[in-house]
Amino acid sequence: MAKKRKKKSNKNQSPKVASPFWRQVYAVVLIVIALFMLLGSMGWGGPLPVKLFELAAWFFGFAAYFVPIILVFLSVLKLKSEDYLIPFGKLLGSVMMLSMMAGVLHVFVDRETSFEAARAGDYGGVVGHVLSGFFLKFLTDVTSLI
Repeated sequence: MAKKRKKKSNKNQSPKVASPFWRQVYAVVLIVIALFMLLGSMGWGGPLPVKLFELAAWFFGFAAYFVPIILVFLSVLKLKSEDYLIPFGKLLGSVMMLSMMAGVLHVFVDRETSFEAARAGDYGGVVGHVLSGFFLKFLTDVTSLI
């Protein structure tokens, strides 16, 4: 007759704790990207930093100058946190602030030339074009700033 196998008890084993190493690496990568974008905003550093900044400018327009500041802010939050995570509220607030800055920068652009300005990365970029178009359907120029 076959013997019954003993079941292993999980009570004695400690739960696996995720290593914070990769979370710290991501925070440092955010800082490096922010430095690259800062160099790219001045036209320095070669094609990669310049293209990174041009991509941010296409999305956010002139508000792209604040993207490196926000990336450093988020990476510092990530490094200071006990579990090395960015609090969701801070992340959402940062994205919303950047988007609203782009929208405000794009409010006073003439509606006929608005999309061309957004594609060129001027004023509020594509995000600003979308947000200002949404707000200007319901509000005037001045009240949409509020």
